[in-house]
Amino acid sequence: MSKKKPATAVIIKDLAYYMALLYPILLTPITEGDHTQWYAEIPVLGGMMVDGATVEEAIAELEYVKGEFMAWMLEDGDAIAEAAEFP
Repeated sequence: MSKKKPATAVIIKDLAYYMALLYPILLTPITEGDHTQWYAEIPVLGGMMVDGATVEEAIAELEYVKGEFMAWMLEDGDAIAEAAEFP
């Protein structure tokens, strides 16, 4: 009699998987005179940086760039850091 191994869940690590992960975002205000620009980056993904006139705009742009970056990495077969790997 052979023993069956317990079924294990298969996790497909596609673009949707990586985009759903919560990565820490670093927001930095840069003020020149009476104008403030916001820089947003995800340090664990190589420090990609974008800017925006508001925090919301900077985060929206960062999400777009993150998606493009991850799609490119997946296409090339490169490893993508997972948010769960970081405290």
